[in-house]
Amino acid sequence: MKVIITGVAGYLGSATAYKFLDKGYQVLGIDFMKRGQGEALELLSTFKGFHFALLDLASELNRLKEIVKYFKPDGVIHFAAYALVEESMRYPYEYIYNNTLSTLNLLEAMYRSGVKTIVFSSSAAVYGIPQRVPIKEEDPLEPINPYGASKVIGEYVLKAYASVYPLRYALLRYFNPAGSIEGSRGKLREHHFTITHLVPKLMEAIREGKTFKIFGTDYPTRDGTPVRDLIHVEDLVDAHITVFEALLREEIPSGAYNIGTGRGYSVREVVETAKRIYGDFKVEEAPRRPGDPPELIADPSKLREHTGFQVKHSLEDILRSWKD
Repeated sequence: MKVIITGVAGYLGSATAYKFLDKGYQVLGIDFMKRGQGEALELLSTFKGFHFALLDLASELNRLKEIVKYFKPDGVIHFAAYALVEESMRYPYEYIYNNTLSTLNLLEAMYRSGVKTIVFSSSAAVYGIPQRVPIKEEDPLEPINPYGASKVIGEYVLKAYASVYPLRYALLRYFNPAGSIEGSRGKLREHHFTITHLVPKLMEAIREGKTFKIFGTDYPTRDGTPVRDLIHVEDLVDAHITVFEALLREEIPSGAYNIGTGRGYSVREVVETAKRIYGDFKVEEAPRRPGDPPELIADPSKLREHTGFQVKHSLEDILRSWKD
């Protein structure tokens, strides 16, 4: 079996490629390496089934068409995107341009080569400030930042292509993946171009003796801090494999699927859990960051009903996965 994984040098792309290679897939990874991690590529390159193309999806359509036609994948998993909420508030043009054109060009290349299966990395950011929690897939899409808006546009583009040729697709909207992943070649650690996510910032503070900042303590939540549905990257990757293979077998309908645990943790609760595992560290309260909704919790029942998939890891598992 062959799969193309875009954004393969990023955190989620590399973790997913790692597991697919462990399962014996041939993987063609695509990345433009402006934000990817060379260390992740080095580990993936130890597999004979891994191939890599240095390519900008947003600007190299003709070359992309040639690559897809030559490799002849059974399907595609599309991660490649700028993905920092706060940064998107400052650079909306870059986010809308890059994320939208990357998706549009990829779908055009697939269409020209007759590739009919794609898993799209969407986000809980498409929901904006939810009207209810847990959030269901049919709830309104009202993003409050350009990153979330770019994902809504990407979802629309997929549906547009599916209306003109038999494209099987899944829009995976996920809720704060975190942690390191174990495979046959050892541990692939959580990594990001810029550390802005909750768990990496927390672990940076613990490891380097820095002060951890809680951004916003006046949200309408149980303790005033934002509430997030944190999912272990191992579970997230397993969900991708489950969905991808179910699409290939035509066992599930195309559409949106939430990927989460169904449980929310406040930032304070995550901090207290980390203190129980790693000991005390300095914590400081700071103003809210723009573009952050108060509460994001998934209703993952749709995916469970269609595939039987359930998460296996806890918040403690996520935090302990950082240990050497």
